[in-house]
Amino acid sequence: MRRREFISLLGGAPWSLTAYAEQSDRTRKVGILMPLGENDLESPRRIGTFSQTLRQIGWIEGHTIAFEKRFAEGDPKRLPALAAELVHANCDVIVT
Repeated sequence: MRRREFISLLGGAPWSLTAYAEQSDRTRKVGILMPLGENDLESPRRIGTFSQTLRQIGWIEGHTIAFEKRFAEGDPKRLPALAAELVHANCDVIVT
């Protein structure tokens, strides 16, 4: 790498670090798409385990992340429409 290219990269570093820091302050939206029903006994267990695992790495619901949940109520034909809802809700990531 040439010296000027290296200096150019260093010059851009503070801007990218600032942008990252600003981004990390916002709450992330996590879409959860479940094939089961909301009242199914397995749904809260799965979501709870997922939430607990995220909490262990510092992602806390209501502080650093927010969940958007959709339930297909056991009807796989509903999944595409529910997935589209999560996309339109501008989720940062969708977990199925």
